[in-house]
Amino acid sequence: MPLIRKAKGIYGLYRGNTKKTVRSSEIVGYYINYRDENGNPIKERVEASTIAEAQLALKQRIVERDRHRVHTDIKKRDIVKGKATIAMIATKYFDTRANSLRDKQAFDKYLLAAVGDKREVKAEDIKMLQKNLSATGLGNKTVNNHTDLLRTILNFGVDNNYLYGDAYIMRRYKKLDTDNIVEKYLNPTEVRELFEKSLLPDKVLSGKEEVSEDYEPSYTKKRLQFFLKMLYYTGQRPISILRLQAKDIQGNAIDVAPVKKQDRHRIPISEHLMDDLMAWVKKLNPNDYLFHSENTPSKPINRFTMIEQGKPLFDHYNQGLDFKTDRKHWVSFYTMRHSAATNILAATGSEKYAGELLNHSDPKMTKRYAKVLKDKMQGAVDGL
Repeated sequence: MPLIRKAKGIYGLYRGNTKKTVRSSEIVGYYINYRDENGNPIKERVEASTIAEAQLALKQRIVERDRHRVHTDIKKRDIVKGKATIAMIATKYFDTRANSLRDKQAFDKYLLAAVGDKREVKAEDIKMLQKNLSATGLGNKTVNNHTDLLRTILNFGVDNNYLYGDAYIMRRYKKLDTDNIVEKYLNPTEVRELFEKSLLPDKVLSGKEEVSEDYEPSYTKKRLQFFLKMLYYTGQRPISILRLQAKDIQGNAIDVAPVKKQDRHRIPISEHLMDDLMAWVKKLNPNDYLFHSENTPSKPINRFTMIEQGKPLFDHYNQGLDFKTDRKHWVSFYTMRHSAATNILAATGSEKYAGELLNHSDPKMTKRYAKVLKDKMQGAVDGL
């Protein structure tokens, strides 16, 4: 079928003989013409039913081409000091960092449009960035995380001679206040009740069905329950538990890899966990992960998979709650960590024990849990 030019870079495909003019109703498809990052001509048929849709597709291809061209140029040449944009420096930064996909996605989503084309960052830029990020509904802690990422990128630029020393003021910017209130915690009885409910079918948790007499929990349900037990009896963050391999179980202790800037540390295995843990790892090789897909123990399960599998359970506990306004009552995987710390404090009265279990680098973090107990005590006294 012949083509006819309909707009710059846009050609319509129609049936019949060659014509000088073709009505839009006669067009059965569209091609776009452009050049790739190496200057080679490209002709591509696109999914479009109108010229406008074809033009949008062409624009997207050109944006992708230019983005790839800039990325390639940055890799091929050194950045001229004082001429670098924040986007160029960020590209260099992420290229030097392993496992930086999450930070790169955060930069592209939240920072690129705000500061990507700038060659320096001023105080008013930071204030505007904080204001705009907060306006999207992000919490103060998350906003601070994104501005910290920007600071890291700018420091990288200065350290590598891409920026002048006075080109950034991030060391002097004021972070947003954060509410470090401790989230929901469960007492030991409530924790064990949660363990039992974690085995129930999703439809039972949502109230749509009753448990059948012949119900047998699936592998994923058993894995979810074991994950919750590991979180509670070790007091560790979910990401630390997901990284555990069979070789990290050493005698009566678990060797936990660092998160953030902490060192590796050993955690004694609770007698409540020992039997389940030994049964779980006995069929694994040393390098196998404790939490994996059913048939691929050599690869850790994706954390988003665990979040999705835990959602029906937490939806059951969080019915009628809104996270932003009911954070004190919100139940999640992190509730296991909060519960472990608070229950140890209640049992021993020792902030030191709780802090060592949670591997807190700052004792002030552990004091938050002590405050919760004092608040509970005040409530008990008031109720006398």
